[in-house]
This record gives sequence, structure tokens and C-alpha cells, in this order.
Amino acid sequence: MRKPKFLSPSSKSRWLCDRNGFYTKYLAENRTPREPQAIYMGVGSGFDAFVKSEIMTRCYGKPMMKGTAFDFETLFEAQVEHHHRDRSMIIASEVWRAYKNSGAFEALWADIEASPCAPMMEERVEGTVAGVPLLGLPDLVYVDAVSLMKVVTDFKIMGSGSAKGGGASPPQGFMIVRDGWTEGKPSKNNGECHKKHEPFEFGAGDLEGLSWPCSCDLQPGKMTIGKAYLEDFNLDWADQMSTYAWLLGSKVGAEDFVVRIECGSCRHPKTADHMKVKWSTHMNRVSNVHQIQLIKTYKEIWKCIEDEHIFQEMSKEDSQARCEVLEMQATAPKNSHAALNDMGSAGTGWFMRTG
Repeated sequence: MRKPKFLSPSSKSRWLCDRNGFYTKYLAENRTPREPQAIYMGVGSGFDAFVKSEIMTRCYGKPMMKGTAFDFETLFEAQVEHHHRDRSMIIASEVWRAYKNSGAFEALWADIEASPCAPMMEERVEGTVAGVPLLGLPDLVYVDAVSLMKVVTDFKIMGSGSAKGGGASPPQGFMIVRDGWTEGKPSKNNGECHKKHEPFEFGAGDLEGLSWPCSCDLQPGKMTIGKAYLEDFNLDWADQMSTYAWLLGSKVGAEDFVVRIECGSCRHPKTADHMKVKWSTHMNRVSNVHQIQLIKTYKEIWKCIEDEHIFQEMSKEDSQARCEVLEMQATAPKNSHAALNDMGSAGTGWFMRTG
């Protein structure tokens, strides 16, 4: 069994929902080949290239961006796999156009432009937190000009791979939702907040011993966010963004950062070729309680890896025997995996599938 260098929010999620898959992806000596990038992933990565290139161009000017890692072509080719670049470009362009049409991008840019510090994007952040090595790649981090709080930001695209007549709706708790189209009838809640959103004035002045993300002589004020905690609406988002915040200097349990999610929800009308995209902005904290539970989970996972006792519901000997079978599965031809997965029904109770 190999030992990974880091845990991450995605590996933690895989551990909890698919222990077999966690082993073959992260621990097997001969790991299963990486699945090709799905179209919806390519759209998300293509959109990332549009928005991050635009932000850096506005910050530093187009001539300085040419040929750098933040040049659009460079970002797009680095993030979108070649087998569906053409299709991803078409859909990502439509999503990006909707983001600009909605006014959501300009609202984000206004906050970045006012920040006393330069924004951070595409930075690999890693470190050891409570004895566990962690890794993250935040989309964007900036400092709010009023509160001087660090705002850890992520872009989410939902429903872009759906068929006609399907798609996604904006997740609960948004501070504002905006239509991404300029023609036709606006939606009923365009420009409104979610019914579960309650404005809350929050700032660094409420905290003691805050480690400032940048040096400035400004006095912190208050910013308006949602009163509810992020985990009340989306546990995965709360886990992901807490991990990033710790790696950026926040202490576990400290509510000294704000999470901003810019979420594009795509729907495909049955009678049209184009999508309708609504953009929701979510700004919340992650609670002390949730953060402490999250680091506890990371520590439990890491201890299982260090002890080489992956399947805790069985003895260590049976767990290691199961890992040996998973090693075989990782190297076996793909069409033989079903037989290995079904061993639990053949009387080998120790190989029963878990979570």
C-alpha cells in the first residue's frame, strides 16, 4: 500500500462515500487509470479560464498577461482535456457570457478592485494542520476592503451537461440571484435573495487575535453576509472552503474568514438550443463546530492510513486481505472488475461493500 502525500477535500469525500474507490485511487500500488474528463468538468474548467484570465488582465493589463500562466489560451489548454475542447469551449463561452450579462462578474470585480491586496488565484496551498498534511487549490482569494476579512472564493457550474428540458436550480441560501440573459422575460426572483437568507453584519472588529492577510493602515468595518452558516446549505462546500482557509492561515475553528460562492445554474429549454443560466452569489461563514468535526474526520482518515487499517468495520487482518483484492482489481482488465466487486455475494463476508 502506498501512502499519499496529502489529503484533500475531494479525497475526504471519496473516503466517506466510496472506501473501495478511495483505496484504488489513492492507496493502491498500481492505481486505476484516471477517468477522462467529463464534459461538465471541461465546461467548468473552461469557464475558470475565462474568468481568471479576465481578472488578471484587468489587474495587470493585457500585454503583461500574454504568454503567462494566466493567458486565456494557456489556462484553457492546461485545464480542459483535448478530447472535448471544442464542445467545452462552446458551452463555457455561453456560461461566461451569461456571467457578464447578469452583472454578477462586475459585482465581484468591484470587490476585487477595491481590495487593499492583490488577489490570489490558481495557487497550490499545502501544509500540515493538526498533524494531517492537506492540499488545496483555491479559485480566488481577496481581502474585503471594508471588513479586511479574507474572502475565500470558488466558482461552481451546475447543470451544464444536462439534456434539453433539464438542468439545475440555484442552491438555497443565496444572497442574490441574477438572470444571465438580456432578452425575454426575466425570472420572478431576479435580483432577489433566497427566502432563507438573512442579512448579517460581520467584520474583523468582532474578532480577537486575527492574523491580517495583508498590511494596511485601514480600520476594519462590517460587511454584509448571510447569517446562516454555509454547512446549513451545503456540507461539501463548507468542507472544501474550510480546508482552503486553514491552509491560508486561519486556525481550525476560527470564524475569521468569509466564503464566497459564485454559482452558475444552467437549464436547457426544450424548444431552444441555448441555455438559460442564473447566477447566485453565496456569502457565509463556516461554524466553529463544523470545522472541528471536519478536522476530526481528516485525523481519523490519516490515522487509518498510517496504521494500514483502511476498513475499520473489520479486523486489521481482514482489512489488509481486502486491500490485496483491491490491488488485484486495480491492475485487472476493466471488464473483470464486476466479478471482483461481487465477491461479497459468494460467501466471502469480509469483502462486503461499505459506504
